[in-house]
Amino acid sequence: MKHLRLTIVTALLMAIVAADTLAAQGRSLRGGGLMSRRTLRLSPGITKNSARLADRSGAVMETLGGSDSTEDAVKRALDWFVKKQQRTGHWEETKSPIAHTGLVMMCFYSYGASHSQEGPYKETVAKALEWLLTKVQPDGRMMDGGRMYDQTIGTLALAEAYGASKDERIKEPLEKAIKFICEAQNPRTGGWRYAPYREKVHDGDLSVSGWAIMALASAQISGVAVPQDVRIGGLNFLDLVGSGKQGGMFGYRTPQPNPTMTSVGMYSYELFAGAQLDDRLEESVAYMMAHLPDEKQENFYYWYYGTLALNLYGGDGWEAWNSRMTPLLLRTQEEDGSWSPVGKRAKEEGRVVTTAWATLSLEVYYRYTPLGRIPTQSARGVNLSLQTKPAGVRTHPTLRATAGRPQ
Repeated sequence: MKHLRLTIVTALLMAIVAADTLAAQGRSLRGGGLMSRRTLRLSPGITKNSARLADRSGAVMETLGGSDSTEDAVKRALDWFVKKQQRTGHWEETKSPIAHTGLVMMCFYSYGASHSQEGPYKETVAKALEWLLTKVQPDGRMMDGGRMYDQTIGTLALAEAYGASKDERIKEPLEKAIKFICEAQNPRTGGWRYAPYREKVHDGDLSVSGWAIMALASAQISGVAVPQDVRIGGLNFLDLVGSGKQGGMFGYRTPQPNPTMTSVGMYSYELFAGAQLDDRLEESVAYMMAHLPDEKQENFYYWYYGTLALNLYGGDGWEAWNSRMTPLLLRTQEEDGSWSPVGKRAKEEGRVVTTAWATLSLEVYYRYTPLGRIPTQSARGVNLSLQTKPAGVRTHPTLRATAGRPQ
């Protein structure tokens, strides 16, 4: 244990030195405080090895952006989920049990728990996974609530479970679910909406499309193939709903921007095009800096996506966001470990979903499945060995061999 801590501290010191060097070059909203965290998150044994759970306290968590308090809040939330799990293994409160269960499963996998490794939550996660696997129909459909939210969130949970365990029982159902998502895409706009395009014609919306892109990205990282044209289509849809000088401000179904959809669009773009220094992402960050977390917003969905997007991009924008987001979440957690639903969508989302948004936000410092780390050759869904730009793909600075998070 002492050797492990010494190794981690050494890595932290090296990362901080590297951060100071890069900071001197001046990098807009990607300022100096970021790089030490980013380097640590991408260090072998921290992002991929579950042994990193041996020490998440003190200086380690503080350097990652969290604290002992955030860890305690996460554990209390996970314990609350355990108590609320149904005998069959799922969670249910408002609409889709699949979506509810998928979100909660992601909370456990993001923490580092798994159905295949010993730990205090192994039985809980295993029961949930078994239940979710039974919901994958022969054609890959997972829509108990009748909407693509169920499909995409359920598929994302399976992708994270497979990525964390490489359990072969998960692979075939996951591949079927991914195929269903791909076939549900609008072939012209590249978007997804409540119903599969072949069942109901639509242009798509960014909310559902964001979940679809997350599921596809996680599956791709886990080793499940995603067709190139589907990835290109997803990025084309971001162009359709993007606005601003760089296209970094996003709307729901049109380019009319709002903070929530900008956070979804930013994260989706990072997953498919890379999270390096980028004018489009800089515009997203600047827009979100004008809408930093505030309890009056009553929008856990925005806070969740904003946390994912800005943490992955890093820099001063992430520092500013995290300094507002963490106290807000710690302050509003209930004694039992849950969070009360608030705002316009409170009745629809309920306590289980709201608690999942908050928990996932507090786990962003050490996500188990590194969703943002798309292989460089797949930036914007294109094989970068090609010398020509595929038809319909917007020319962009990130379409280069260094796009995507560092490996």
